[in-house]
Amino acid sequence: MSGTININGNEILFSEGANLLSIAASNGFYIPFSCKDGRCKSCEVEVATQGSQKFEKVLACKFNVKDSIDCRVQNLLDRKLPAQMSFPVKLSDI
Repeated sequence: MSGTININGNEILFSEGANLLSIAASNGFYIPFSCKDGRCKSCEVEVATQGSQKFEKVLACKFNVKDSIDCRVQNLLDRKLPAQMSFPVKLSDI
């Protein structure tokens, strides 16, 4: 199943099977996090099914998106993440 996620007014498409943190990151939105295990709670966001006004707090690293949602993120950075880049390097050069 697929749908849309509205993150602070920015709409992105998703396919079911991933958590909110990874969907946001793959679309260039940085939700602050520290552990990705749900222990630090730095990725806490508020979500509601689209059209509903009842928001609940969840951890973005643990919340698997199944339906279209509205999401409010307190510390969402105003800039997009840069594209991932890698550079070949010899271990002896490090």
